[in-house]
Amino acid sequence: MDEKKTLTMPLPIHFIGEQDCVGVRTSGGIISHLINDVEISCLPESIELDITHLDLNESLHLSDIKLPEGVSITTLMHDENNEHDYAVVSVLPPRIEIDA
Repeated sequence: MDEKKTLTMPLPIHFIGEQDCVGVRTSGGIISHLINDVEISCLPESIELDITHLDLNESLHLSDIKLPEGVSITTLMHDENNEHDYAVVSVLPPRIEIDA
């Protein structure tokens, strides 16, 4: 393998701050991981996405991921109209159980 060659590969997203997420902590929301990895061009180990300040009914998208220098998300590389800026994680309202 050429160590200087950029690779295109899926990379897992590590969600940070789930325990402290505002929408979960203050409103009883439920974290919903909509995408668990992204395809990138480079060779890092993982990507971290801090969701500490994510509130109820809020989402973070691919474009919200802070990437290391020289790293790009291939889905967004030629996406001039943000048509593929998919939601990665969101905080959903808690489900209400109704007794019958």
